[in-house]
Amino acid sequence: MEFGCEKMRVLNQFDIYFVIIMVVQGIIVGFFDSKSMTSENRQDTALKAKVVGIGAIVIAIIAYIARWIFG
Repeated sequence: MEFGCEKMRVLNQFDIYFVIIMVVQGIIVGFFDSKSMTSENRQDTALKAKVVGIGAIVIAIIAYIARWIFG
């Protein structure tokens, strides 16, 4: 598998600003929104919000590290 300029263009989009935005978004969804949903007695939706928020944070950090390694 060749890692040419064209193939790595997607990873170049994951700079530190993107990671900061995704971490802030993940914190809002994963913690604040899920807390408000729990208080509204919607535990299943709160759990999904936590998974999506934490997942967004993890994926953004992994993509940034991959950009640092391969870029």
